[in-house]
Amino acid sequence: MSNLGYRALRMHVIACLAAASMLPACAEERPGIPAPEHSLQFPVGIAVHPAGYALVTCSNFDLRYERASLRVIDLAGIQASDLSQPDPDDPYLERFILDEVSVGLDNFGAAVVLSSDGTQAAVSVRETNQIILLDVDAGPDSIELNCWTSERRPDEPFPMCDGARYVMELEADDPFDIQLVDHEDGSRSAYVTFLRGTAVEVWDVPVDEEGLPGLKYELDTEVLGTNDIAISPTTGMAFVTSRFPDLQTNPIFYFDTQLGSDAEVHEVNLFQDLLGNETRGAEFAADGLTLALLIRDPDMLIFMDTQPGDDGRPSQRFLGEVVVGNQPSLLRRKGEIFFVTCAQDDAIYAIDGVKHRLISAREDICKGPYDIAFWDHDDVQWGLVTCFEEDTLAIVDVDPSSAGFLDVVARVGEPVDRSLE
Repeated sequence: MSNLGYRALRMHVIACLAAASMLPACAEERPGIPAPEHSLQFPVGIAVHPAGYALVTCSNFDLRYERASLRVIDLAGIQASDLSQPDPDDPYLERFILDEVSVGLDNFGAAVVLSSDGTQAAVSVRETNQIILLDVDAGPDSIELNCWTSERRPDEPFPMCDGARYVMELEADDPFDIQLVDHEDGSRSAYVTFLRGTAVEVWDVPVDEEGLPGLKYELDTEVLGTNDIAISPTTGMAFVTSRFPDLQTNPIFYFDTQLGSDAEVHEVNLFQDLLGNETRGAEFAADGLTLALLIRDPDMLIFMDTQPGDDGRPSQRFLGEVVVGNQPSLLRRKGEIFFVTCAQDDAIYAIDGVKHRLISAREDICKGPYDIAFWDHDDVQWGLVTCFEEDTLAIVDVDPSSAGFLDVVARVGEPVDRSLE
């Protein structure tokens, strides 16, 4: 394939990842071919368990294999290995991809999140309009996932989850982002956005062995493509971004989660003050009051004060902005630093959330960096980046005091060069 042909293919892949309506046309399904062992296939979402394991959704985006998967990666094992002297028999650390505890998914798995206590995971599956719930039992030496009515893992590669307790059948189409929120009464809720819908669905999620998930209520933004959601631990206010707004609008929406189904959805049109044709990410600072918003055209990270006024509504005062690379993808926070991935530029940007300035940028992380999660243990601070276009996980030094800040420490999974396909 020529370089021109590869660039065209790459833009098609990025566009398909972004546009839910294009999913059926992005590839031709080839059922019956099992996914290769100890590998990643178009990795998208990632969550890190404090016991030292990464959960990675592999979307099977080109439908090459019979199903997608949720892979488990042993981070503690990687840290304990000698990364300065790669094993010639396993240069891509594939032995740390734990297929024996990984789980099968329907195609186009997206976000994965963990509950605050690490005992439950939730995965959005775009093809089947489902959220998959998994019980997680993890310690320093092992991890087990359970999502089967029999409570016994089926004896087959990448078994699919089953049963009403673990498979949530959603009302709207194309679930994307998830937030799990624990309440003071011991209950737990899942807030779900939809790329082909206008609503946010709020579900009751069981925290014991007997309960079943159920839809509590939904709130309608009346704008297609609810994308990212951020919920303040300080005020309980939720902010939702929109993927597909009308021309010359760039709305975000907010509502008070404490009001439940009585909450009113309010709109803020960022286009009036900042332009932008869509907002891709939303993330609160540690204070729960400063909201970071990742917008496109212009491509920048903006900061907004959401301190409630006398009327209870957020002040919406803009605090600053930082320009980032072309077509930014996702926003995540670690401490006072916000990290932005740019799949088109193969770059990651680190931004000071207090001073609102760029700390550093790195443009050779991998091909198609998408999501990033973090793991601190002993003397390492790692950022774990899903590399959508090359089927790897990049492990990046995210210690701001390190001379190697944003350097790639290791890569998990054998890289795929799609320019040769």
